[in-house]
Amino acid sequence: MSGKVGFTAKSPKERAEDLSKATGVPLALAYVVVHSWHHQNARGLEQAAHAALDDIRVSPQREFFKAPFVDRTISYYSPECQA
Repeated sequence: MSGKVGFTAKSPKERAEDLSKATGVPLALAYVVVHSWHHQNARGLEQAAHAALDDIRVSPQREFFKAPFVDRTISYYSPECQA
């Protein structure tokens, strides 16, 4: 199992729907939003999260990471984020 960590200008739900449609993932396996935050430096936070999770990245050029990674990310970044 893997998950995506990334910035979006859309709502997180819309982005998950776009990803599911683009990949042809069956509805039962569609992407779901586990956590999302608003942050004044969202792009910088995305880069920091990707760097922190680099050792579990699925592919060097993609924003997908091997699960489970969410607890690791939340514990590292939650003081700066607003749910």
